[in-house]
Amino acid sequence: MYYFILILLYLFINYSIRAEDLHSNKNCVGNQKLKNIIQCVLDHSPEYRIAQGNLEASLGRRKIAGYAFPSNPNFSTTSALRRGTRGENFSLNNSIPQAINGELMLSQEIYIGGQREIKLELAQADIKTKVKNVQAIERSTIAQTVHSVLLYQASWEEYKLTQELNSLSKEIAKIANLRFKNGIGAEMDSEIALSESIKMNSFEEQARRRWQDSKTDLVIMMGVRFQEELNVFEERKILQIPKEDLEKYIELAEKRRPDLEVLELEIKYSKSKIKLLQRERIPNLTISGYVQNDGFNEKVVGGKVSIPLQIWRDNSGEIQEAKANSRISEENREIGGHTVRFEATKAWNGVDSWKRAWQNFPPNILERTNENLLILKNAIATGKISVKDALLSQKSLVDLKSNYFQTKANYAIACNEYLRAGGMDLNEFFLKDSNNE
Repeated sequence: MYYFILILLYLFINYSIRAEDLHSNKNCVGNQKLKNIIQCVLDHSPEYRIAQGNLEASLGRRKIAGYAFPSNPNFSTTSALRRGTRGENFSLNNSIPQAINGELMLSQEIYIGGQREIKLELAQADIKTKVKNVQAIERSTIAQTVHSVLLYQASWEEYKLTQELNSLSKEIAKIANLRFKNGIGAEMDSEIALSESIKMNSFEEQARRRWQDSKTDLVIMMGVRFQEELNVFEERKILQIPKEDLEKYIELAEKRRPDLEVLELEIKYSKSKIKLLQRERIPNLTISGYVQNDGFNEKVVGGKVSIPLQIWRDNSGEIQEAKANSRISEENREIGGHTVRFEATKAWNGVDSWKRAWQNFPPNILERTNENLLILKNAIATGKISVKDALLSQKSLVDLKSNYFQTKANYAIACNEYLRAGGMDLNEFFLKDSNNE
């Protein structure tokens, strides 16, 4: 009992430590590169682990299909006492004859009609399907992670921008109020500046909520606490993707998308299932051999063959179901092809459009906008511009900076979608170290 309690205590402490590590993985917080975040998400993703578990189960089914016989041999033994009867010539001096009879039998079911080969083919097709499914989930998880990271970066930049603008609006409102109190400004200007300051404070809170929501989405995927600090290094690599001609890009997408390969392998699997059921119409034989001590010490060696009779039911229902599932798999493949072509075309057009929008901004637009905002604040303080005109100019500059960050994020998101929809290996693109790192 003492050792049992110690074992339970050890398991409880070990589980608690593992649970604590799960929710506060120090390797996944603080300043992180994009590839590190992707690895953290993959390590924590239950969908990814389920896909790997399904693959492991398929490997087990492949091992089962590889057995030389469909079942283990069956050994049986019988024993009986045989006694003679009193005949007409029976006398008291004659004893009744008796003998102990027994039988040892060994039976083994064997494959016929190539069933074992079809089962191996079926198991191998299942393994290929599960391998491609792991790849599909891995790429989908990476693409989703990159998308969440880009939204997190964009929401953080927007939040910092609204903080700066809210601070600027408060300063303008303060200047306008002082000008009014000193008799050199209109009360209306002071009220307008105060109203704008209140509105900017509301915008900052909205931006804060968007940032918190995007961080929540990301940390849940990574398996860390929301309270942990998380700063993402900017990755310019994603904005340098290779661009293909549209028709070639769609053609490559249809060849490279693992989710489409999964649908094609499911068709092969369903056809192999039909072949197996058709072969199983002829049931397996069971061959038996036995030795007996029969009669009165008669030695017997023999054998027998048995086969189950398919009278009351056969595989016709199973075959009908398998054929229907095969047709459904073919239709799912057609739907998958439509989806791939649609997503590829949309991604190709999207990245082209957002690239033009991104290139429309001058390289030094942020520095110039920040300088203009500072000039605007000084102009209000010195009375060179009215508060009303200043607020209109401020709104124009604010919209420009906001549009810059949104366009930058949308272009990066479009590039990420271009990689995913095109079936490119995101593992190689995002996780492989570059020469510049």
